[in-house]
Amino acid sequence: MDYTRFLNELSANRKPFLLRELIKRNLASTVPITNFCNGSPNAETFPFKTISVELKDGVNFALKGSKLTEALQYTQSEGLPKLIKLLTDYQIELHHPPMKCEWSIIITAGCQDGLSKAFEMMLNRGDYVIGEEFLYSGVISTLKPYNVKHIKVKGDKDGMRPDSLRDVLGKWSPEDVRNKVNGIPKLLYIVPTGGNPVGTTTSAERRKEIYKIAQQYDLLILEDDPYYFIQFHQNKKAESFLSMDVDGRVLRFDSFSKILSGGMRLGFVTGPKPLIQKLVFHMQVSQIHTSTITQAIAYEILSIWGFDGFNKYAQRTALFYKKQRDLMLHYAKKWLTGLVEYNVPDCGLFLWIREIGRASCRERV
Repeated sequence: MDYTRFLNELSANRKPFLLRELIKRNLASTVPITNFCNGSPNAETFPFKTISVELKDGVNFALKGSKLTEALQYTQSEGLPKLIKLLTDYQIELHHPPMKCEWSIIITAGCQDGLSKAFEMMLNRGDYVIGEEFLYSGVISTLKPYNVKHIKVKGDKDGMRPDSLRDVLGKWSPEDVRNKVNGIPKLLYIVPTGGNPVGTTTSAERRKEIYKIAQQYDLLILEDDPYYFIQFHQNKKAESFLSMDVDGRVLRFDSFSKILSGGMRLGFVTGPKPLIQKLVFHMQVSQIHTSTITQAIAYEILSIWGFDGFNKYAQRTALFYKKQRDLMLHYAKKWLTGLVEYNVPDCGLFLWIREIGRASCRERV
């Protein structure tokens, strides 16, 4: 794919930061290299001796010696190489990305950080953004300074409706993507699993149809999926857009905030390397990288658990939230029957309630 149309002028002009690239080269080297360019502090001067972690399942580990030094020192802007490798293996195991182009990962401070950088990479003031009728509030706030035109796609209990997506794109034809002046949309943002705030999960059939439409109109799909691991039917997880992305038109945003800890601020973006590289260039001159302490702790946990252990922990977490959902549904039925309508969520943290006979509840807030 040609990603030129998806990059704004600011991002197109981003170039690699030489000193950050040197750190990456040093980490990849099989021969020890002493780098005098980056001004890295000597780890011997840091006050930490050991960082000890005890998990609820009885697992204990400590960061000390070379592991502690790695956790306290600068790393490459993509993230700790060993965690990148582990997460790459996870994505292959979970999603089997079929894209023909090379893909990669960048570790971010949660989904929100990745989304913010992605929007900054692609949006110009006044651009269109296609999304569900009710968007995640964090994205609404992120988009406000760009003065974007939100193209609202209708949804129902099965998530975003492909027929509504075709309708809102009806003023353009697929051929219009060749002409930048016509302002044809280029981004489709979606929370496909346990959507925030509506709580719906877009069905597999609809995801395939939405992906076909994205191919026809050359749309880039921003797949914001922080609730992927909180699916209440663990044996039949929803098929991700990443898993059907043969073109390299999906940027997937994953998060450990709902599984390990929100305060750890740990997420990662997966997608075609040309786009991930632009996010890396941004990271090089902003945060430099996501907290290495957070990354080191996450790596140790995931390494000890292994893929199967992490999956079992995610299943227990999902079961906890399923019980919370069932309790909420019980009281909604008891106290709100006849007053409101709602769909039963099969994933995530949200029950979206609509008051019968009232189009908007804004005046009640």
